[in-house]
Amino acid sequence: PVGTRIMVWKKNFHPERFEIIVYHNPDFDTVLVPHNPMGYYAAKRQMGSTAIDSRYQKVFVPLAKREQWLGRCVGIPGDKIEIRNGKLLVNSEIYNNSNVKKMYTIKTKDNKLINRKWFEKNQIKPENIFKQADSYILSATTLQISDLKNSVPIDTSYCMIEPVNRFDNMIFPFKSAIQWNRDNFGELMIPKKGVEINLTTENIDIYWRLIETFEENVLYIQDSKIMINGKITDTYTPKQDYYFICNDNRDNSLDSRYYGFLPKDHISGKVLKIFN
Repeated sequence: PVGTRIMVWKKNFHPERFEIIVYHNPDFDTVLVPHNPMGYYAAKRQMGSTAIDSRYQKVFVPLAKREQWLGRCVGIPGDKIEIRNGKLLVNSEIYNNSNVKKMYTIKTKDNKLINRKWFEKNQIKPENIFKQADSYILSATTLQISDLKNSVPIDTSYCMIEPVNRFDNMIFPFKSAIQWNRDNFGELMIPKKGVEINLTTENIDIYWRLIETFEENVLYIQDSKIMINGKITDTYTPKQDYYFICNDNRDNSLDSRYYGFLPKDHISGKVLKIFN
């Protein structure tokens, strides 16, 4: 919440798997004037380049001047990330975290109202509760849903999961040929400094921004060949480490599913303590 104080460790810091870290969101290296709450890239994907160019001016923001975000680092260099039916797998093992929230549809018996005190006890804010004619839609943990079933007669409840192969153009790498969404994503290998990546015209969109923006190369496709700095190539060796952020509030989070790899030079430190 606004006003919360955070103690951050910065000196000689190397992110570890599942830590909460402080970082500069790469989607906000370019903002729009007049102000748009989305970064340039997200706005372009949602609104289209023509609408953005006609209504806004693009402004580049140096790294040191960008907002800092908090996020859970679930993937470190060399890790394999996959999300399968809403479950996060890291190196083929399910990451079990009782704090993870997903969107649920809840239908109570006889359309009985859920007591407001239950929401207050579970710290679920009114703005995160959507009451429909005969059901509720809310973001909750599995433990909270179990507690709710013990508190109110429930007719049906189900977790809202995006189906496999339903393309979402807001999800990295934003290409319909790679049909990922927030609940079915990957497999994706996290690039590691000095470890060669094999490039093809089928996977180049995954690494395009890493090569061109984060590592300042000239990348283009010519006659179905990958060209980096004017030379034909089918490999690339990263100059720095990369990470992957996936936050606990899974369906209400702007994390690496939406912007891709997080470069090491965008990371400020890890969270030691939060003071409410």
